Amino acid sequence: MNTEDFQRLSEYEFFRLVEAALPNLLDLASVATEASLGRNHHRADFVVQLNSGRPAIVEVKGLLPSTRSRLASVIAQLRKLSEAYRDHVGMRVPQLALVTAGSLSPDNVQYLREHGIDYVFDGNDVSRALAATPEIPTADYRRSPDSEVPLFGSLIDELDSITPGKKQWAEYQAIVQDILEHLFCPPLSKPISESANSSRINRRDMIFPNYATVGPWMHVRNTYEGHFVVVDAKNYSGPVKKRAVIDIANYLTKHGTGLFGMLVTRNSSDRGADITRREQWFMHQKLIIVVNDDDLRQMWTMAENGDDPAQHIIQKIEDFRIAF
Repeated sequence: MNTEDFQRLSEYEFFRLVEAALPNLLDLASVATEASLGRNHHRADFVVQLNSGRPAIVEVKGLLPSTRSRLASVIAQLRKLSEAYRDHVGMRVPQLALVTAGSLSPDNVQYLREHGIDYVFDGNDVSRALAATPEIPTADYRRSPDSEVPLFGSLIDELDSITPGKKQWAEYQAIVQDILEHLFCPPLSKPISESANSSRINRRDMIFPNYATVGPWMHVRNTYEGHFVVVDAKNYSGPVKKRAVIDIANYLTKHGTGLFGMLVTRNSSDRGADITRREQWFMHQKLIIVVNDDDLRQMWTMAENGDDPAQHIIQKIEDFRIAF
């Protein structure tokens, strides 16, 4: 596989390939996958022990960070993980590694290293590492709904295994991103995760750029100014309340991400949240729909049977507006 192939994969699929390639990228003694770092639920893609005796944190990005702004965001994320690791483990400072799809320019590689990233691997490095691991079926790694063990099913099983509540909020956010990416990319572009606005005040769980030229997502962009689909994932054990709606509404701006958002949660929304959603639509033209576990399962069923799962989103919009 080459860098273009990697960028067609979902974050989940690329992550699994990196997991297979990692022993040929770093001189490893041991690997912990999706390791939790302390009580604040910071989670690293990989925490590894190198044969040199040093620990290292590895961050995987299926979406190539090619601008300095996005590179700076990755640097900040890895530094935060490093601090969490030191607070949690109390050992020596870990080395930091980035693995990304696509191709990084020498200038960008140098920029990352100058800012404390010890190891930088792009798609070309991953491709070479996989070539040295012949037992990995890279050409057929991306499974389809027709495969014997469909990826869709495994993701839904993983969703069901996550307990609602604060303890597993990071796992829930990650699996929601994987599920939505498999459902909607393309035509939506790969998600930008945990992006903050320029003031660093409002942080969105994930943003899916919307450049669709046909179909339901074009309708969302043209009718509801959904230039980006903003998603906030809440692993609440009960219904989401007014505060969660206000939070995602603050992310939506006419000259920024646009005015369409999805609040993804385990159950549903209470009366206060529904009233607030109507107020946001009536007063500010911000359209926020609530998507729960049942909605995700329905959209999986549609995708597995060749139907467009975005039609379910359209029905959610229709139901909201007809009841207005």
